[in-house]
Amino acid sequence: MIKNYLEQLRIQRWDDHRYYHHSRINQSLHFVSALSFLSPMSGCLSIPWSPRWWAGWSR
Repeated sequence: MIKNYLEQLRIQRWDDHRYYHHSRINQSLHFVSALSFLSPMSGCLSIPWSPRWWAGWSR
């Protein structure tokens, strides 16, 4: 009985893993999420290299 339960649990975990990682919708949503995280970060990382930063924000 317990052995059967553990086997069913193993199969369910594998199916969940496979459907999650091989789903085009999930991969697309993950890609959009990553882009939405990286776009503000790229702006923050570029501030120290902008000319206004070196000029002391003066005009």
